[in-house]
Amino acid sequence: MWRARHWTDLLDLIDGLPRHSLYMEAVAGDEDLAREWLELELAGEVEEAKPTIRISEWSPEREAEAQIIDALNRVYVATVGVATGKPPKVEPALRPVTALQELRREADMKVVFDFAARVTPSMQQNN
Repeated sequence: MWRARHWTDLLDLIDGLPRHSLYMEAVAGDEDLAREWLELELAGEVEEAKPTIRISEWSPEREAEAQIIDALNRVYVATVGVATGKPPKVEPALRPVTALQELRREADMKVVFDFAARVTPSMQQNN
């Protein structure tokens, strides 16, 4: 691979490394790269990265952990809600998202925006 200069193949292999690899640790700890990425975000050239979980890294153990986190969050919300009268908003644990799930979400959002545009004159002017 190196001698034949198949750099794209090498980059594909690197992109496929698990998040707990030494390479990913090095990338995450690279301050110069972080500064450069932040400048691109502030300039609007890239969007802020959303946390995701790869399907290949999802396992029954990870699913159980996510369920436990969600259950603990429900207990936390109930406890704080009873004590203060205002329950906090807590995000569910991250789970992988398939292309089909993403397309369904986009279709649902389109239905919502289409409905809002029909019933809200100000949205009709913005579209």
